[in-house]
Amino acid sequence: MPLEVYEDDSKSILSKNNSPDVGFRFSVNAYRGCYHGCAYCYARPTHEYLGFGAGTDFERKIVVKRRAPELLRTALSRKSWERETIVFSGNTDSYQPLEATYRLTRGCLEVCAELENPVHIITKAPLIERDPEGLGARDGRAGPGLVR
Repeated sequence: MPLEVYEDDSKSILSKNNSPDVGFRFSVNAYRGCYHGCAYCYARPTHEYLGFGAGTDFERKIVVKRRAPELLRTALSRKSWERETIVFSGNTDSYQPLEATYRLTRGCLEVCAELENPVHIITKAPLIERDPEGLGARDGRAGPGLVR
C-alpha cells in the first residue's frame, strides 16, 4: 500500500497527560500515525479518531502537523508556561522517515533550545543522529543539553 500524507490544521501542539502511570505531563507529536508500523504500538487506536483504521492505516496514512514549531513557540512563550519537560514521541515516533523531509521535530527542538525548555525523546530511529547540536552534543559526543 502506498504512503498517504495528510496535513493537519491543529491550533495547538502540546498534549497534556494526567495519568499517574506515565512519568510526564506534556508531549509533542508532530505526526499522527507512524511509518515504523510496530504491531505492539499502543498509539494505533488513536488513528480511529481520525476516521482511519488502527491496522494498516496507522503506518500508511500519516498526518503531519506542519505548524508544529510555530505552535510550540506560542505555547512555550505564554507567561503561564512553567518550563516543564516535554516528551517528544509520546504517541508516535518523532524521528520516523517523514521527519527527514518535514524537519518538524528539529524545528521544535530548536524552539525548546532557544527558550531553554528541557525535553525527553523516545525514538527507535537512527535519524535522531542528524540533530546532535539540539541534543546537547559537543564534538560528536553526548553532552549536557536539553535531553535529560
